[in-house]
Amino acid sequence: MCALPVGRAVDHRFFFATRMHPTTTCEMQAMRAAHTGTATPDRAVSSAQTERDCMAAPKKRRSKPQTADTVGADYPRRLEQATRGLFALNVSVLERMERRIGLASLRALQSLDRLGPSMVTELGHDLDLLSSTASRLSDRLAEAGYITRRVAPTNRRATLLELTDAGRAVLAELVALRVQALGEVAALMSETDRTALVRGTSAFTDAHRELADRPRDVRSDSEPPSR
Repeated sequence: MCALPVGRAVDHRFFFATRMHPTTTCEMQAMRAAHTGTATPDRAVSSAQTERDCMAAPKKRRSKPQTADTVGADYPRRLEQATRGLFALNVSVLERMERRIGLASLRALQSLDRLGPSMVTELGHDLDLLSSTASRLSDRLAEAGYITRRVAPTNRRATLLELTDAGRAVLAELVALRVQALGEVAALMSETDRTALVRGTSAFTDAHRELADRPRDVRSDSEPPSR
């Protein structure tokens, strides 16, 4: 799903922003801290660890499951219009990062950051890639010094991938850029609107994560692996 036709760079960035980088609760909290003056450079640099901590937090379970039909046809359209600013900001940050590292490589680094040390097949599954495609991608990341490749201790025929300090630095830079950009926009909002935005986007992120955790064969938007 990360391999798109040549000449579709803008679509690729927008897809990447919406699927892999929804505004997280951690970043919205950091955005508020930046506006109130409580954020420090050290906190911005370490925000990647903070985001991992939030990702590990227990998910809230809704007592009454709903389907897309119960939401109403008009709501997704209004939500799409309301979140255009968030997506545009995220795409802008990704365009800056793209000068340093490709989006497919960035997705792979984020995947390994979330999964921890993983085999090539596990990385491919997480990114919806064939094992051969994931292997070539990991080769490029290893050559750039962003990950290490070694024989898996449990299977000598498998390769274990792990982030290096350089790879983690790339992710920390991404989060810091997003927090800075979000803080600049938040400064123009009222406290009431900032609080409502954090509450709403937190609920959206929880729901998005729940959908992503569902088995692939029961999702309505399932797609075949990219080649």
